[in-house]
Amino acid sequence: MEKEEAEDVTDEDERSLNFITHLFTNYFVPLFKGANAKPSSLEHLTNLPQKACYQLTANLRTKTVEAVYVTWCSLGKPASVQDRFRFGLDRFGGFQRLLYSDESYGVIKQILLCGMQRNSQCQELCSKMFWSVIVSEWVQWRSLYELERVSISALYEIFFNKYTYSPETEEINTLIANLERLANVLDLEDEAHDPILKFIGTIFDFLTTAAEMKGFPESAEFDNDRVFYKLQLLLR
Repeated sequence: MEKEEAEDVTDEDERSLNFITHLFTNYFVPLFKGANAKPSSLEHLTNLPQKACYQLTANLRTKTVEAVYVTWCSLGKPASVQDRFRFGLDRFGGFQRLLYSDESYGVIKQILLCGMQRNSQCQELCSKMFWSVIVSEWVQWRSLYELERVSISALYEIFFNKYTYSPETEEINTLIANLERLANVLDLEDEAHDPILKFIGTIFDFLTTAAEMKGFPESAEFDNDRVFYKLQLLLR
């Protein structure tokens, strides 16, 4: 195997990468926030407000997620023939990594939340986006430890943010089912198979616990239950 030559990264290169990261983060996050905002969740409105909002904006989330998905794919690095067969992806990594590798985990949070909207396009396309993140991290590091840490932090913010819709059991199960379906492309003997399925299981366990905790009434008599579940989340 040929040894890859390391290239020095100049200050100009770094400034260019920072600009690209800033540019596309400012493109993705506001679009996602619009799609994930409570007013965009028309299915949770009663009939009359739902019809009125639909006449004004139609299905805003479907339009948004389709635009985001096309851009996301264009930022990925073309996969090798082997990786395309192995992971079922034409593109991953590349400039995509710049968008989810920052400490704010803003893009990861928005992808996960959008993947748990009660909208088939959001569920399908954002599951594919998160699958490309999982694959990219595995190929880069042969580990999903850092992605697990970032994802758990992002999911915690999703469930305990009053400005966004908190996913329910149905949406959680759909996200996990989509990720497991995408992971089925892996050969059982592939070294990535077990770590990736374990990662998906960890995400499912966290989501289930968070949803159960969110379901407790705000009254003081349930304070002990909330503390118990919060400890469960923090100890994961």
